[in-house]
Amino acid sequence: PDDVDTLYLLCFMFFERGRFEDALRLYDRALAIAARGEIHAARGAVLSQFGRHADALAASIVRWR
Repeated sequence: PDDVDTLYLLCFMFFERGRFEDALRLYDRALAIAARGEIHAARGAVLSQFGRHADALAASIVRWR
């Protein structure tokens, strides 16, 4: 899908099912459409699951700018 809200919902569903690679891929796609803060923050949660804590923090900081 190319609708950011649909992508965001799919990302959340993938995250909840532990499909972090799929979630990250779709979060990146959603951000290419609309750089919304909540998408950055959720992407940070996925990065944290990979142990990429510095990247997760950076994504969360973008959310508050």
